Amino acid sequence: MIYIHKDINFWKTKVKLPDSYLISTDIDDYEVGAYLPLSEEQEQYHNEHPDATPLECWHMQPAPEPEPTPEELLWRARDAKRQEIYDKDIHHYYIDEQDAYVSNTLQVKDKCGRQEEVEVGGHLYASNILTVALDEIADYSEQCGKVTDRLLSRIDAAQTAEEVEAIVVEGYPEMIHTTTAALQTKADKAIAKSPEAQAVTFARTMMNSVSLTASQALEMQVLFPIWGEKDAEFGKEVEIGFRLRVVEGESDTLFEVIQKHKLQADWKPGIETASLYKIVEAEHAGTLDDPIPYVQGMAFEKDKYYEQYGVIYLCILTTVTGYPNDLKDLPTIVQEVKQ
Repeated sequence: MIYIHKDINFWKTKVKLPDSYLISTDIDDYEVGAYLPLSEEQEQYHNEHPDATPLECWHMQPAPEPEPTPEELLWRARDAKRQEIYDKDIHHYYIDEQDAYVSNTLQVKDKCGRQEEVEVGGHLYASNILTVALDEIADYSEQCGKVTDRLLSRIDAAQTAEEVEAIVVEGYPEMIHTTTAALQTKADKAIAKSPEAQAVTFARTMMNSVSLTASQALEMQVLFPIWGEKDAEFGKEVEIGFRLRVVEGESDTLFEVIQKHKLQADWKPGIETASLYKIVEAEHAGTLDDPIPYVQGMAFEKDKYYEQYGVIYLCILTTVTGYPNDLKDLPTIVQEVKQ
């Protein structure tokens, strides 16, 4: 048989305990140290629920969950209300009933400045009208953000679960439904009123018409055309000295044409086209104290110092083109400077 005891929990024995023990069948005596024998049904419950406590076996049911404290109720209510806010379906902006909402408006706007058309949500839009839409999206998102901040502040200020639950998640602006025609009208008006936009467009077309040092060009790198896009489109004939950018993800590299040719999709600026392009690098004196940081594909100038991986080399041969090699692998062009 099995006895339950406040301190021992369960005591299995083959014989009945002697009368010298405090034995009872009254659950109230359990708290004062009495031994309570389990019935057959209670023993069966114990065997079927080995993790059950003595009192759970006595009552043959799990102990009721403790009532949460007011603080716990408040925390739960706050978490639930915050989640209700975050789940609010507000991030939409419709052009011709197609959702064109984006969160990275600045990145998309940068594309608009470089391309005639930009894809958003699986649809192509003219860059001029998409720029207007992006401004409206940014304003709409800012208004939504202010509403969210106010609601979160009210949640944090509430002192009871009831106060939190009484907060209604509302106040967000109406979603915008517009058309390409309406956006085009706004874009036309914006162009007429924006000398800054006209100045930037003019600057982009003139970047390869003015003489700039490498350092000056790098300071204004974003104004140079991108390979394969407007002002540097495939088929365009480029002269020596023409500069263009190759933009891939977060990478944005400025190249300079070193051989006249027509831009082609299979002649991408890089190591494999070192006879056509060179990377525009910040100007260095090329002295022992100010060596030129070396990048594969860079052309060499005799008597200049170059540095790679912390090692300085002296150039002994001028080259027109670069090579897809590290300096240590070009012994006929550079020699390591022993220090």
